[in-house]
Formats: sequence, structure tokens, C-alpha cells
Amino acid sequence: MVSFPERRHSSPAATPASASPPHSGWRPKAHTFSSPGEIRRLLDDAVASIGAGATGIRADVSNLDDLDNVADAIRARGRGLDVVFANAGGGELATLPDVTMEQFANTFQINVGGILFTLQKVLPLLKPGASIVLTGSTAAYGGTPAMGVYAASKAAIRSLGRTWAAELVDKASGSTPSYRVQLRRRV
Repeated sequence: MVSFPERRHSSPAATPASASPPHSGWRPKAHTFSSPGEIRRLLDDAVASIGAGATGIRADVSNLDDLDNVADAIRARGRGLDVVFANAGGGELATLPDVTMEQFANTFQINVGGILFTLQKVLPLLKPGASIVLTGSTAAYGGTPAMGVYAASKAAIRSLGRTWAAELVDKASGSTPSYRVQLRRRV
């Protein structure tokens, strides 16, 4: 999630920290998640590469208490968010006869629930005009053996993104902030 210290664009840019800065001296303030299996060093390296003012928060996207802690940490910084770049991925590969309820539930809890509940927790922290970028997978479009459950979870993200884009659009009453929801496919 990214909070820009000052707007440099006429509209918010959904820019992951690894992307090239739009001009010299540009540095986002970022809140970087580390999934449960990632090594703390990776989180520390990501924070160091972003620079001063970055905050690294280790959280499990399948744990609502962790997501509350993330939202509380962002809220405590007092700047809100310009961009949420949401990506969650994981799951075991299994063909239809071998998929277990546990594999199905875990894959959907992480890949779908992780994104849904992360956004739900930080939605009040988004500034008007903020961008929400959801990363899916090309697996949602294929028919690769043993990837059925994973692919279905990524197709669910595409569907949720389209729904949220309609739900979060600026309403005529002006009472709902306007957000841009962007869908990105990862190869």
C-alpha cells in the first residue's frame, strides 16, 4: 500500500515500489506486507529499497487480527493511502479427484479472502481518488491440469474487481469517495 507525501500526478498512480519513479526525488511512503512464509530479510530489504519513511509490517492475510494491526499502523501514521496494490497467491496443485476441502478452503482463504479483507480493512483509510490495484493471474484464463482451484481463486479476484469498481464509483450524491479499481494479470 502506498501513501504519496504529495501528489505529483493529476490522478493517483498505481505504482509498485519496484517501478521507475516518475521523476527524480520521488519516493512513496509504503506499507509492505510479508506473507507468513516469506523471510523477514525480504521485508527488511523491501523497506530499505523504498527509503526513509517506509514501514514494513509482517502480516498474515488470512488472519483478521493481523489485518486489523496493519490498518491500525497505517491509521497511526495519519496520512491515509493513495494506492492499495493487493496481491495474494498460494495453494497446492491437485487434479479434480485429489482436491481436498482443506486445499480448497486454504487457497480461497488466502487468494480471495486475503485480498477481500485487506481491502475491507483499509477502505476507510483511502483518500478520495485513490487507486486499488488487484493482481490476478493468467491461470484464471487457462485450463492447466492440477490448477483448477488456484485458477478459480484468481478468476474470483477478477470478478470482485469488476464488482468493486461498480460499487466504489463516485455516487451522484457525492457521499461516497471515488476510487479507481484496476485489474492486472501476472504472467
